[in-house]
Amino acid sequence: MTMPVPAHEQPQHPVAGVPSAPPAAAAPPAPTDYTEVGADAYAAAVAAQATAAEPSQPVAAPAAPVEPPGQHLADVQAEVDAELAAPERDYPEGAVAVRLEGEGGRIGVVHILPPDEWPSDANSAMHIGDYESWADGCLALDDFEQVWAPLRPRMKHINAMFEEYRRLTGQAEGKSAQSPRSLRHMARRSKRT
Repeated sequence: MTMPVPAHEQPQHPVAGVPSAPPAAAAPPAPTDYTEVGADAYAAAVAAQATAAEPSQPVAAPAAPVEPPGQHLADVQAEVDAELAAPERDYPEGAVAVRLEGEGGRIGVVHILPPDEWPSDANSAMHIGDYESWADGCLALDDFEQVWAPLRPRMKHINAMFEEYRRLTGQAEGKSAQSPRSLRHMARRSKRT
């Protein structure tokens, strides 16, 4: 049996002498992540917290679920790995699947046609730095529209893509772009001086 609280010990209402109602029982704190308790229980806990708060006190919004650091990048990398391992669409024979990074760390996979399938202006476009035109003509199927254009790769990303392409196709580092005949001519000129 509870004893009544004497009037002089009761909390006073802002209007002098008027006893105020006893404080409501505090609601348990809402979980910070709905994955801890399930979506329905989470919503109920947030609602209980909101109704337990006095009108003069602001209701604190529950913290948004926090993704572990690096989780998004790991998810994206898993998607790219799955795409690389997935059965090929009907890409032309000899097309090489290469990772391409773009703005904001987004990653995609493009399929580069074999050089003998490139349009005649592809090398010129590459040499003058018009990589958009090069990609439009040298990427298989709809990879330019579906992957390259949305990624908007920077030069560092394009260089990394070509480096991976060279590695995957077995092109050795340090090979001269000059023909052997030109190299022999250079060797003869250097002997004369």
